[in-house]
Amino acid sequence: MKIIHVIFYKIIFIIFFFTSLNFGESIISGNITGTSGIYPIVINLYNESSWSKREYIEQQIIPINTESKSFNFVVTENEYGIVVIEDKDENGKMSFGLFGPSEPSKAYIPSPK
Repeated sequence: MKIIHVIFYKIIFIIFFFTSLNFGESIISGNITGTSGIYPIVINLYNESSWSKREYIEQQIIPINTESKSFNFVVTENEYGIVVIEDKDENGKMSFGLFGPSEPSKAYIPSPK
């Protein structure tokens, strides 16, 4: 009887996942590798208008002791950029020193047209 319930719940979850995405929506996802593992990871999502203001439109934080270092953003059609930060001071944003970012970080932005 337990097996039937588990299978039923998995089927419901899969149906819910596919019906929750509307037409015109996409998923930006990825896995983070190459970090020290001793600091949280901050993933910020930007669109064209928020990039110049340095204001993210969505943020995900992966805690220190999380095995899966993956992220998912459900987005509509647009151009997006992602900034990944190994948040050494745990303030949820990129910190800057005299010569630029003071924390390990990487920006992924769309190539110019």
